[in-house]
Amino acid sequence: MWSLSLASVVFLAMGIVASLRPATHMFSTGPPVVVGTVVDVRRILAANVAVLALHAAIALGIADGILMQREQSWLISRGSLRAGVGRLIVTVICAAAGYATFVEVNTVSASGADMALALRTSPGLVFLGVVPHAGPELWAEMLPIGAIGAYRHPQVAAGLRRAVFWATLAGLPVLLATSVWEVYVAPHVLRAIVGYP
Repeated sequence: MWSLSLASVVFLAMGIVASLRPATHMFSTGPPVVVGTVVDVRRILAANVAVLALHAAIALGIADGILMQREQSWLISRGSLRAGVGRLIVTVICAAAGYATFVEVNTVSASGADMALALRTSPGLVFLGVVPHAGPELWAEMLPIGAIGAYRHPQVAAGLRRAVFWATLAGLPVLLATSVWEVYVAPHVLRAIVGYP
C-alpha cells in the first residue's frame, strides 16, 4: 500500500509538471511511440533495475538509521550518540531520495512534454497512454521503500532487512513485464489513444 501511494503521488506529479512545462523539441522516436526490439527491452529493463537498486539501497539506509535510533546502550552518552547518528543518516538519505525523485519527475515530465509536442497532442493523453506500463513500473520501483513503511516491527533488524530484500525481489518480474509492454504493446495503445500514423 505504501509503495502504491508513493508511486501514485510521483506519477501525478509527473503528469502535472509535464502539462506545465514547455517542450524542448528534442524528442527521439523510440518506444513507447514505435515498436522496438529486444535491445530496447534490455535498455529499459537495465534502467528500471538501476532505479529499483537505488531505492533498495535507500530503504536499507533508512532501515539502518531507524535501527540505530532504537538501539539501547548501557552507556547513555553512547546511546544518545548512536540515536543522533541514526537520525542524521535517515535525514540525509531521505533528502537524497527526495532529490532523486525530483530529478526523475523532472526528466520524465520533460520527456512526456516533448513526446506530446512531437505527436501533436496533450501531455495528458500521452500519460494516459503510458499508464498501463508506467504505473506498475513506478509501483515496482517503490516497493523497497514501501516495505519500510509497511513493516510492523522496525525494532527487529533482520526482519526489516528481509522485508526490503523480498520487496526488491518482487519488483523484478514486474519490471521485466513492464519493459516488454513498453516496447511491444505501448506503441499500439498510444497510437489508439492519440491517433498518430
